[in-house]
Amino acid sequence: MKSILVFVLFLGISQAVMGERGSYQARLIELKDQGNDEFTLRLVQLSQPFGYQHKKDEEILIHLRFKCPLYECPEDGDNPTVQKYLAAIDLLKTQIASAKTVKFGVVDRGYAIIDGTKNEYQSNGLDIQEDTVYSDFDYFDY
Repeated sequence: MKSILVFVLFLGISQAVMGERGSYQARLIELKDQGNDEFTLRLVQLSQPFGYQHKKDEEILIHLRFKCPLYECPEDGDNPTVQKYLAAIDLLKTQIASAKTVKFGVVDRGYAIIDGTKNEYQSNGLDIQEDTVYSDFDYFDY
């Protein structure tokens, strides 16, 4: 009984650290280089992640950057890295050039609304899993 409890606790902690991942269908419109490895991604969201009901297709603008406290960014393991971020940017460029609908993913909330804007969001890290780019806003806030 004790070992089952430890296993369940370990599973819960590992899921919380990794974050819940979901994806949605998107039509990527434009990726603009803003300098200093920051970009803006304009896309049309065609569905909802995590099984939520989709109400309408919406164009959104996501500001992409890699933001990480120095003490929390080892270059190994499953942690976000600037190399993973730049690889995801390259994949987005390829997907835009192919001009087809793709899956775009979010980890937990994925990106956060920028105060005072409509449909404009901030992402602080990107990763790739199974040819899907995943956005994460607050990976380092757990």
